[in-house]
Amino acid sequence: MYRSLFISMMILAAFTIGCTAPLIKDSKKNDAAILARSLEIAKKIEDANYRDEAIRDISKVYSEMADYDKAIEVAMTIENPRIRAFALFDIAVDARDNFRKGIAKEVVLLAKKTIDAIKEPHVRSYMAILLADNLAVVDKAEFAIGALSKSFDLTKDIEDMRIKAYLQTVIAERLFELGDKKKAGEVLSEAYQIAQTLDENEAQITIMDMIAHILARDGQIEKAFEVIQNIDVPITKAAGPDRISSLYLQKGDYNKAIEIASQIENPYTRLWTLGRISKHAWNQGKKDLALNLLASLSDEAKNLNENVMRAFAENRVAIGFAQTHQREKALEYSKAIEDPANKSDALYRIAVDFAKNGDFDKALEIMETIPDAYYKTSAAIHMAAIYFNAGKKDPAESLLNQSVELSKGISYNYRRFKAMAEIAPLYEKLGKHKTALGVVKAIEDKYWRNTALFRIASWYTQTGRYEKALQWTEMIEDPYYQASAYTQIANR
Repeated sequence: MYRSLFISMMILAAFTIGCTAPLIKDSKKNDAAILARSLEIAKKIEDANYRDEAIRDISKVYSEMADYDKAIEVAMTIENPRIRAFALFDIAVDARDNFRKGIAKEVVLLAKKTIDAIKEPHVRSYMAILLADNLAVVDKAEFAIGALSKSFDLTKDIEDMRIKAYLQTVIAERLFELGDKKKAGEVLSEAYQIAQTLDENEAQITIMDMIAHILARDGQIEKAFEVIQNIDVPITKAAGPDRISSLYLQKGDYNKAIEIASQIENPYTRLWTLGRISKHAWNQGKKDLALNLLASLSDEAKNLNENVMRAFAENRVAIGFAQTHQREKALEYSKAIEDPANKSDALYRIAVDFAKNGDFDKALEIMETIPDAYYKTSAAIHMAAIYFNAGKKDPAESLLNQSVELSKGISYNYRRFKAMAEIAPLYEKLGKHKTALGVVKAIEDKYWRNTALFRIASWYTQTGRYEKALQWTEMIEDPYYQASAYTQIANR
């Protein structure tokens, strides 16, 4: 087996070197040739949107190289006008950042022509919002407000009330940010009126939540809560107070943040928000507040009657203890969680946290207690990565070998192949090329197999070993991933 694998690798290496020779010039990568190769591959992508997105990435690399003419040329080959406009926006931002404001403005106007050709009012309205964002970036705030007004006018022709209300809400948010509060209030009022008439519950509560968030950011807290009262689904109704609580947290007003978060009806979301507050408090040196809050959450989680909700809540509290560096407390708490999935998730996170802090013996001990095969495998993989980063290659390899065996016990193919796509790059980093390739070949799912190859190519790109990166890139089967890998190499 190993002999045949070695021979296949040698044949593949010879083929790769032959294919990639023109891409390496005088022992240096030839970015122009690599980008040309990337564009050639991108054009073979069957899915039109993926093809256009890959070409957009290539255009952006040319732009970052300050070759604006070529960037625009490539961008204009994109068929989808929405993606083409995005590509032109990319170029405009790069030109602005490179003090080429004249080019930036020209490209934004070119994007405007692209947007004006879009027939669907909802797509055109959305793109006009993005046009406004880019006009603001190139210091054209007045024109940006005009573009938003135009976008608002376009929403009048949208028949789907859900999309209309959503876009109007986004327009109002941008107008608030640009300082036109009068127009923003007008647009937001119409969006709110439409949202109240929507029959589809999910769409209505999403827009109500967005409106409440905008009002809260503008300091209109009471009005934000009035809007939230119209939301009848507890788990989504929680989003408004959660965001408002976050705003107070950013200001350092912990009492108000806790007061608002405590009003969340859904217990899991309430504990999640309060857990985030405890982490923030701990990081800001308010350790007593963080500990008292976690103790309170611990008691509440244990007293929840509904089993699934209690398991989620206990998982969140366990993570909260770990985040505040109370690893022993987190471990003790996690062991009492009855639900296997939530217990495994908590133990996995705690094991990794112990490893990050250098206590590998304790991390390994905890890993052995994880009941779920996927989480146990994930713990082994992440601990192996920590060992590797610490320069401890032998224990890293030992854990990787263990993770391969553990992955065989994962019942769901998707999760097993996902784990293998993390294992293969680590073997390659350890210099175990044949083993890495063997793991890649054993991944039966095309998506995860290509993901593994892309990750390995990316690692070689990041470390400046471009010939190796090109060799692994040639192995990628999917043209989108392959074009992306080529583009990434040229962009370094």
